Amino acid sequence: MDILLIGTYTQHDAPAVLEKQELGKGIYLIPYNEILGDVAGTPLIIQMQNPSWGCLVKNRLFAVSESENAAEIVEYEVGVQEERLTAEKKAGLQMPGKASCHIEKDEKSEKG
Repeated sequence: MDILLIGTYTQHDAPAVLEKQELGKGIYLIPYNEILGDVAGTPLIIQMQNPSWGCLVKNRLFAVSESENAAEIVEYEVGVQEERLTAEKKAGLQMPGKASCHIEKDEKSEKG
């Protein structure tokens, strides 16, 4: 199963949020069939504050959560149980600054 990852701002004072715009709840993981180009199944919502960036690496989701005074890098283990997506928070790391906005896998560091 492939997964689409969509991050949404959760506060009205977040960047790019329009007045009276409906806010998201965090990160949405959506089952996706790449061969058919089809979105199918029930999305999984990971509630977190202003996730500005996310990265899936194998069965791990790494995301940046922005807050007023700091940012947090969070790690979730993503899986499938009974054809439904699951996510369990594994770690969180507070980062200085409130505008952390990028995270990605370093392809050069992969062994093998």
